[in-house]
Amino acid sequence: MIRIKIKEGDPVSLDDCERLWSALPGDKQFPVSYEGDSDYMKARYFGLTALAGRGSALHAGFFVGLAKIGDYVLEATPRFENLDFAQMFADCSDDPVIAQHLLARTFFVWPEEEPWIKVSPASWFAPLLVIAFLQALNELCRRHLRRNYVRVVDNLTGRVKGRIRVGEQIRQNLARARLDCNVCEYGRFDDDCLENKILRAALEVSAAFLARRRAPPLVHSWIGACRVSLARVTITPIQHFQFQGVRQTGSFRHYRRPIRFAWAVLRHLGVSPEYLSEQGEYLHVPPFALCTYELFERYAEVTLRKQHGEDVWAGYSANNLGYGRYKVRPDFLIVSESEIVDCKYKNLKTELDDNERADAYQIVSYSRHDGVLEKLRPSQERGRPSRLVLLYPKVAEDKQLWGKFGPEECDDSFEIPLVRRRLYCPRVSN
Repeated sequence: MIRIKIKEGDPVSLDDCERLWSALPGDKQFPVSYEGDSDYMKARYFGLTALAGRGSALHAGFFVGLAKIGDYVLEATPRFENLDFAQMFADCSDDPVIAQHLLARTFFVWPEEEPWIKVSPASWFAPLLVIAFLQALNELCRRHLRRNYVRVVDNLTGRVKGRIRVGEQIRQNLARARLDCNVCEYGRFDDDCLENKILRAALEVSAAFLARRRAPPLVHSWIGACRVSLARVTITPIQHFQFQGVRQTGSFRHYRRPIRFAWAVLRHLGVSPEYLSEQGEYLHVPPFALCTYELFERYAEVTLRKQHGEDVWAGYSANNLGYGRYKVRPDFLIVSESEIVDCKYKNLKTELDDNERADAYQIVSYSRHDGVLEKLRPSQERGRPSRLVLLYPKVAEDKQLWGKFGPEECDDSFEIPLVRRRLYCPRVSN
């Protein structure tokens, strides 16, 4: 297959635009529409958007990953090289507040699409996939684990349970003078259903994979808790065809995300803990997408919450502020310090350009919006923020810097001081 490489957040070259339009069915247009979750619709082809009608230039969104479109393999490469997305994801998962918003809008896989892409994946992909699966499985085991209800026929000694099977009771017990036994039929809940077998197999493969690598303590606690919840489930290799019969609707609707991740884990890493795939080889990789700007925002939230705790207000998708026509949603508000923080997933440049000028005007407009001021007034009676902060990522090799802010660059052009800062993010270790 021919590979097309695009860089997140950048325009697509004209030649690649022609290839992508030719591979897309004639009745479709970027962004491609799908039934289901809107985040999945946006992530499926990395937020590619047509600047005009069909056949026009394309611009990539802030996603990295792999996808198949026609006879082409579409690869979205990161804007920041050597950025360790797996470490960032693990740090975000460690916060119980942020973890609730992490999986649904950050990491997506499509294991049901065939054929899978045979490539040598980035070093961060497998750890990220495993951590995402373990987080989804931990949430399922804590709240929504389901069992099978089965009918059992058993020859019980000294007791009766359910109803007696008269014919079998006569043949097996009365005819043999075994008056202390009763053949009974009764119902019981059984943990050993197909869905739980799949999750237990992927759990053991994930544990074996992380045993060879350094993982956060929280991830190992997930493994221990999930093993306790699935203790009565048989550990058995899972074959590809078995995923076609899993239940993911009704009372099993909460299994949908863990099963998708389990499918990807087992096929990518192997169906048995004893024979894990080596990461240096060309491996089968499912189509996947990672929303990088969303992950950077959550990583910034981790850092802010470590400093300010519950004083941090986060602008999640449903947290629009204001009551009029022009609602706004800043990334973060530090209520105790009366600060507005806006994340920018781009390089911090020394020379002023139109993009940075637009970023400054955007955060200045937040500072005069009634919805924002209403949130900040409990800490300041003046009715205006104390300062505005634009936050940019910076890849750092020194582990001591990870999750910390760089020095401030202050500009007094506005009535409210405008500050530019870097947030040091983890680098992939060689």
